[in-house]
Amino acid sequence: MNPLSMFNAVEAGWWLLCAGLIASRGQRIRGLTLRLRVLLCLFFIAFAVTDVVEISTGAWWHPRWLMWANIGCVIGILTISVHVLRNRRAL
Repeated sequence: MNPLSMFNAVEAGWWLLCAGLIASRGQRIRGLTLRLRVLLCLFFIAFAVTDVVEISTGAWWHPRWLMWANIGCVIGILTISVHVLRNRRAL
């Protein structure tokens, strides 16, 4: 396994760990509603899947759908982060 593939495997594990932590301990995060928690977990899992696909393709932009999936995951995670911060201010 080359270094880039190894990095993608570690990164996929990291995103799965993040999803697991949000699923198991997310209720402790002020402003993170159940709905946002579920969505955030799904985005982290999808991001992990894209990293696994990157291991076989060697690039995050090839095939084209992989690039759009990565962009969608980043936008989703950032959007949820903004919602959590807004919810915290409202509390």
